[in-house]
Amino acid sequence: MTSTTTASSTTSTEAYEVYRRLCGGAPVLTEGELRVEIRAAGLRYEELDDTFWDAVLRRPDHRHVAV
Repeated sequence: MTSTTTASSTTSTEAYEVYRRLCGGAPVLTEGELRVEIRAAGLRYEELDDTFWDAVLRRPDHRHVAV
């Protein structure tokens, strides 16, 4: 991923909006599933950075997203 996603999210809804934008409006995960991914990474919403988003978008179920 070449773009920088430095938008600081403070809620799951804001993080989900960033995720939807990164997926070009075609998200695979629900807001609840994204919340689980964030917790599994041991992160808070304001700590989400390009490394986190790159990892999520590299999942096999996100093949439709150009990374």
